[in-house]
Amino acid sequence: AIDPDRDPADLDDAWNLVRLALGSLAGETWRIKHAFKNLEEAWELLLLPEGMTWWDQYIKTQTYDTFRQAIPFRPNTTTKTLDVAMIGDLDLLSQALRLSTIASTLTAFLGLQVSIRPDPMRIGPWAQIRTSSDGREQAGAHFLLTNLESSSDMRSTCTVGLTAMDIYPPRRYDYVTGMADTAHRVGIYSIARYFDRRTASGAGDPTWEEFDMDPQTALSKCMTKVLARESLKLCGMRECYLLRCLMNPLPPYSTPEAVALLPLKLCCICLRKLQWAIQAD
Repeated sequence: AIDPDRDPADLDDAWNLVRLALGSLAGETWRIKHAFKNLEEAWELLLLPEGMTWWDQYIKTQTYDTFRQAIPFRPNTTTKTLDVAMIGDLDLLSQALRLSTIASTLTAFLGLQVSIRPDPMRIGPWAQIRTSSDGREQAGAHFLLTNLESSSDMRSTCTVGLTAMDIYPPRRYDYVTGMADTAHRVGIYSIARYFDRRTASGAGDPTWEEFDMDPQTALSKCMTKVLARESLKLCGMRECYLLRCLMNPLPPYSTPEAVALLPLKLCCICLRKLQWAIQAD
C-alpha cells in the first residue's frame, strides 16, 4: 500500500520504487538484510521508455508482497526439484544442446535440483502431427502438455518438457515455442524455431555467429535462459520492469532467441522472491 502522505517526488525516484517493490526487510535474517544493503551498487536500472515514468514501470512490476500471494505452492511443500522430460527424438536434442551443462547451470541459478528423466517421452498419433505452412512437421503443443501433465509429480517444484520438434497451439498461431499450465506448474518448450533465419525479423535479432561460439553452445546458453525464466514463471514470478533482470519483458515481435539478450541474473526484487520460494538462507 502507498502512504497517502508520501512525498510525490518519492514516486518518481526509481530506487525508492525498487525498495518499495522489494518490500520490508524487518524480521529478516542479517544475511538477507546484508544482501540487499547497497542496491545501487549491485543492480542496474532499466532504461526508461520514452513517454513513461518510473511509477508506470513500478505499476507493471510484480512486487515481492504480490508474489507471495500469487505463488502456486507454499514454501517447504515441494521437493525443490525441477523435473525435466525430453520429448521425442533424444538424439536430436543431444546433438543440438549441451544438456548436462544446462542442468548444472539451472541447479546453481535456481537453487533447485534438476532431475532429467532417463527415458524420453515418445510422440505418438495422439500428438496430432501436421505439416505447417512452411513445410515443417509439427506436434500439437496442447496435446504434449496434457501428456506431460499426466506423468508429472506435484511434489516437484515444476516440470518442463523439452523437444526438438516444432509445435503448434490450438488456434490463432501457426507455431509456438512453448506452452505452460501454470496451475499445475508444467510447461513444454521447443528448440525448433531458435536461430532460424526463416523466421528472423532482421530487427536486431541475435544470430549464433554473433556469440562467437559454435551453434550448440549458443543454443545451450539461450535455452538455459529460457528454462530458467519459464521455470520462475511456473513458480508464480512475473516480468520485471525496473531493473536489468532475466525477468525483463522481451521486445514485441522479437524472435525466440531474443531471450539471449537478457542477463542470466536476477534483480534484487526477483532474487528475494526466489529466496522465499525455495527458503534459501
